[in-house]
Amino acid sequence: MTLNAQEMKNIKEIISTLFIATDNNDWHQLEKTFAPTVLLDYSSMNRIEASEVTPEEIIKSWKSILPGFDFTHHQIGNFIVEQNGNTAKVYCYGTATHYLENEGKNLWTVVGSYDFSLKIKNKKWLITEMKFNFKYQSGNIKLPQIAIEKLTSKNYIMKKVTFKSGGLDLVGDLYLPANFEEGKQYPAVPILGPMTYAKEQAPTEYAKRFAERGYVALAFDPRFRGESAGLPRELEDPIAKVEDAKAAAKYLASLSMVNDKQIVGFAVCQGSSEMLRAVSEDDIFKGLVTVAGHYRDRKGDIQWMATEEALEERIAEGKVALNTFKQTGEVVNVPAVDQTRMDVGMPGKFVWDWYHAWSDNGIWVNNYPKMSDALLFEYESLTAAQKLDKPYLMIHSDNSFLPDAAKRQFEAVPATMKKLQWEGETGHLQYYDDPEILDRTANQAIQWYNAIFE
Repeated sequence: MTLNAQEMKNIKEIISTLFIATDNNDWHQLEKTFAPTVLLDYSSMNRIEASEVTPEEIIKSWKSILPGFDFTHHQIGNFIVEQNGNTAKVYCYGTATHYLENEGKNLWTVVGSYDFSLKIKNKKWLITEMKFNFKYQSGNIKLPQIAIEKLTSKNYIMKKVTFKSGGLDLVGDLYLPANFEEGKQYPAVPILGPMTYAKEQAPTEYAKRFAERGYVALAFDPRFRGESAGLPRELEDPIAKVEDAKAAAKYLASLSMVNDKQIVGFAVCQGSSEMLRAVSEDDIFKGLVTVAGHYRDRKGDIQWMATEEALEERIAEGKVALNTFKQTGEVVNVPAVDQTRMDVGMPGKFVWDWYHAWSDNGIWVNNYPKMSDALLFEYESLTAAQKLDKPYLMIHSDNSFLPDAAKRQFEAVPATMKKLQWEGETGHLQYYDDPEILDRTANQAIQWYNAIFE
């Protein structure tokens, strides 16, 4: 391939990436296709004059409508590319089909062509001008407004609930679809969050999104934490969380609104290792999705603590604290997070920066009974992975915690229906609170669950 032909291929790929990223609501990838400023011109369709805008402004505008559709699909072709040194112009046909299930027609299609201008920066082609030449539209032209209203309205109902686990009262927030109908049964998902989590953190974010997508979702505080009962407070006990996850699934199965043949597990970070065991042990679960998992085996624990000596020190100190509690009832506490101390639950500035704001707002307690280490480091999830024969989707990335441990656990799973969704650039904490990543991950999970139930 000549150099010029290769450049033309690269130019086409940037345009294709623009539309693929748009259809996938992958705003991070979309932003990388644009130059720092873009002359955007949709005047032939919306009568708004062309203007210089930033990629952030483009994305903000598109995010206000496109995620409101169930699906969008851009089909482009008939490329004409003219390259002149470090600049290029591209002409192509474009058809955009938008699907949104509603009581009327479900499709809105827009047909036209595009004119692009690009330039090279740091050996990469970037879009500097984007003009849409409107030809015609067909289908339900009211669908865009419905999509906008879908995004701006609250598409779920939340109810406070209480259920039993290990003889203790656990408190949860039960999320239902906004169009919930009495007498109808829905698939359901109990959610486990990261180590030391409160239900108002990542579990709530996912529960809302699952309810918006037609599921009943339960975000709950495990025993010892938040609104749930249990002493000592804030104890981190993985086996107890496994039992709490099973109890949450059984509670959901008891509800008349839930289809007890369509209960699936969902978990984030260290909750993934606990939900792995719950799903592998209890047939009430029909499938599993884990996200940015902290999967537990000896090799991973050593990597987590940096050295084997540091791991053994924490285990020993945890056993001393546990023995003290058994003999005297005294609870030795340390912070759950700290910027510099290594004897806390989750050491390091990375976790401190995220968690301490929750503590400052009174939603999460920065406390960690030292005896937790005796329970935490005796727990592993690899044997549970080796027994998991149910449909399993693992979502992880190079920037999520302990990627090698995640791969070990996935490879150990014998299930014939399993998938590893590897997302190289996504940061670990983005799976907790980044709206774009939350939406994408929730969509991936729902698609997986729906495939199980087909």
